[in-house]
Amino acid sequence: MFSHVLVATDLEKAIAERFDWVVDLVRAEGARMTVLLTVITMQMARPRATLGVLERGAIVGTRIRERALGVDCGIRYGFGRDGVSLAMGVAHDLGCDRIILALPVHRERALDRSTLWLPPNAFSERVVEPG
Repeated sequence: MFSHVLVATDLEKAIAERFDWVVDLVRAEGARMTVLLTVITMQMARPRATLGVLERGAIVGTRIRERALGVDCGIRYGFGRDGVSLAMGVAHDLGCDRIILALPVHRERALDRSTLWLPPNAFSERVVEPG
């Protein structure tokens, strides 16, 4: 049982249709959902490239909200060099009790039992729990 789910994914790879199973899960639990669209930044990021990513984010965010009708769903953007740390911080700040990551995770990083990890390029129905 959970009441607030954070779903974190790389904005550049996000596809709204791949969130359907998460929306169904959240809807079945009567929970809230926050989608964190992360933008991994580099030291020499170009402003134009960032604007293009944000335009894409607006489109993806709108499509996710359309698919999540009836679910309390918020969209947030996060910018940083480490998407997982960013997601964990946002989850803590929002009081999320379930985290679904579709971000690269280094093997040495310990994830707790409230975190589900998905391979970064495969926001699919296959869920891999941390070992």
